[in-house]
Amino acid sequence: MSTPSSGSAKVERKTKDNQHGPIHYPLWFGGSASCFAACVTHPLDLSELNTNGMEEKRR
Repeated sequence: MSTPSSGSAKVERKTKDNQHGPIHYPLWFGGSASCFAACVTHPLDLSELNTNGMEEKRR
């Protein structure tokens, strides 16, 4: 039974996927995404409320 001469430590090789480390996005990405989501979903919710209100008035 032979033991490796380099020791038992596992060597992690750099590949294309992990050579630069974790991705750090700028802080304004989150702010712009939340503003976009609010600008898109608020009018949709408002139109849904308006159509539900019109249906109740017809009854």
